[in-house]
Amino acid sequence: MHNLVILLAHGSTDESWSDTFKQFTHSARAKYPNTKLAYMELSTPSLSHAVESAVKDGYQSITILPLFLAKGKHLRHDIPKQLAVLKKKFAIEIDLLPPLGEQAELALAVELIIDRHIK
Repeated sequence: MHNLVILLAHGSTDESWSDTFKQFTHSARAKYPNTKLAYMELSTPSLSHAVESAVKDGYQSITILPLFLAKGKHLRHDIPKQLAVLKKKFAIEIDLLPPLGEQAELALAVELIIDRHIK
């Protein structure tokens, strides 16, 4: 176990909101056992807890895929600050990927959805 992938959602106090992300990421988490879902705030597990658990489980590095559509304040400021603290605290490598909305595969998914509804 070298690398853990954390799928990072924003978080909400609304449990049905969190359920959407659990369902959305279910097949990826089932296919890749080194993939976990975590939340920036308001839901559990938190990003901090996920990183701490990864360290305890022996992971040597973490890759974070933000399940955000764009780089807003959280991805430009809040999350990088939090990651800097976590890197220092746990002495672990953490790589922050561009958000889901900047991934080419999401654009293809949008096309597939449109194709399905206009034919």
